Amino acid sequence: MVHKSITHELLFVRCKHWNTPSCPHQQNAVMGLSVLNQDHLFLLSDKTVSRLKTLCEQCPCFKKKAL
Repeated sequence: MVHKSITHELLFVRCKHWNTPSCPHQQNAVMGLSVLNQDHLFLLSDKTVSRLKTLCEQCPCFKKKAL
């Protein structure tokens, strides 16, 4: 059973650099999944969401008050 993710709680979609050329992870395959599924983010597995959160938590762009 896939759990429904709440978009406003997802770290990676709160970053102003998400899905823009300024995102340093734009070419990352996992980030690509989030961009492809942006209208249906709840379809991403919990594991994929966890990997994206980890990626963004360590991102220098996100740490520069990207929220």
